[in-house]
Amino acid sequence: MSKPVYDQQETTTTDRTGETLVEVNDLKTYYGSEGGLFGGDPVKAVDGVSFSIEQGETLGLVGESGCGKTTLGRTLMQLETATSGEVSYAGTDITTLDGAELKQWRQNVQMVFQDPDSSLNNRMTIGEIVREPLDVHGWPTFEVGVQGVDAETVTVKGDMVRHVAEAEYEGSDLIVTKDAQLVHLRESAPVDSSEMTIRASERDGGVEVEVTVDKSKAQLRRRRVRNLLETVGLQEEHYYRYPHQFSGGQQQRIGIARALALEPDFVVLDEPVSALDASVQAKILNLLEDLQDEFGLTYLFIAHDLSVVRHICDRVAVMYLGNVMELGETEELFTDPSNPYTHSLLSAIPEPDPTVEKDRITLRGTPPSPRDPPTGCSFTTRCPMKIRPEKYRDIDEELWTAIEVFREVLRERVRAERTTTERIREFLDMDTRFAGIDEITEELFGDLDVPAEVETHISEAASRVADGDEARGRGRRRGEREGLSRGGVR
Repeated sequence: MSKPVYDQQETTTTDRTGETLVEVNDLKTYYGSEGGLFGGDPVKAVDGVSFSIEQGETLGLVGESGCGKTTLGRTLMQLETATSGEVSYAGTDITTLDGAELKQWRQNVQMVFQDPDSSLNNRMTIGEIVREPLDVHGWPTFEVGVQGVDAETVTVKGDMVRHVAEAEYEGSDLIVTKDAQLVHLRESAPVDSSEMTIRASERDGGVEVEVTVDKSKAQLRRRRVRNLLETVGLQEEHYYRYPHQFSGGQQQRIGIARALALEPDFVVLDEPVSALDASVQAKILNLLEDLQDEFGLTYLFIAHDLSVVRHICDRVAVMYLGNVMELGETEELFTDPSNPYTHSLLSAIPEPDPTVEKDRITLRGTPPSPRDPPTGCSFTTRCPMKIRPEKYRDIDEELWTAIEVFREVLRERVRAERTTTERIREFLDMDTRFAGIDEITEELFGDLDVPAEVETHISEAASRVADGDEARGRGRRRGEREGLSRGGVR
């Protein structure tokens, strides 16, 4: 059986320009920060992330489910509101945009979703789905510049045109002279020179330019959609079909065509191949690479399949509990990772050769709650490389293991969501499922020789959680800087 293309090839590289397109500084996205009936801490989905993406680059974003990858991608697109921090796109902090400015900016960024079937409206034809962004943004609109004339004296007329300042002429779709001579027409413009008429006249001390396009917007949009379908490997006759008539791979091609409709520079790919067969994955990945080469796209590639990431990405960021643990060049990160969490992820990659022995790093427990993340390194509660505090390095290994298990139990008790009934029972001093901690303490430490100081920390932490005093329970585990709560019962 042949392997998918991304397993057979070496890591690909894109034409990176070295210019920063997206820069993220201390970005935080919290949910529930406004509190509620019973208060509570916010969910810290993205918690102080910083990185940059070069123009033309593919940056991979990997991590366990629930680590905040998708939330980060959606925040970069302003589909989620950032709690704090900056997202700079081509020098503009887009977290400050709203209204018409935000709508105009969104033409530059698009998203391809994980499940192609649920991302397509089954009541719309493929043509309508791909055309919808064009309708919403009034596409096409030509940016027109007039060469050799003071921009303030220029008036541009036409249903599909708008005038741009002289400083922006270089990126204009259409540049003309005051004598109506065509100087430049963007190569990928939706019309060619034979489909437009340009007239210019001097009026009131200025220049008036009128651009008339022979085709209507509806005609140009239909042509654009058909060209997009061909670009992603579909046929013109697919225009009037519905999503349920296509395979998963074809549906994802439709989603990609929709994302490209407005000619974006930056595309967030949220696990675009994880719902597809291996053979179809390879075709979609090759398509994404071809489109990047053709249109100069910049990708944020969110995934959990590390072999896919290794194939398509220039750099990789490893995310855990809302934080970026490590970021580096793809091959360097895969061959010489520096963070213990990255080591554990890479050790989980299956080895196709059954004769090769591979050391698997198994992480104990589950990630902490994003409502109550650890201080310092977010991986400290599961890290196999963490070092005991100096004063506890002589503790017996069996006792230390029991302390670690106890810490996990306390953390789970604190993070567990209490129902309204349980909160009412607590208020009335009635028993709840959160009160029975004594039996667990006895099972873990009853047969062990526990030093007095350690026993004090264990007893106080357990009693506070049993009493339902979550704030003080967390404080006891978190705040005892010099005691066991920092290194063990935390």
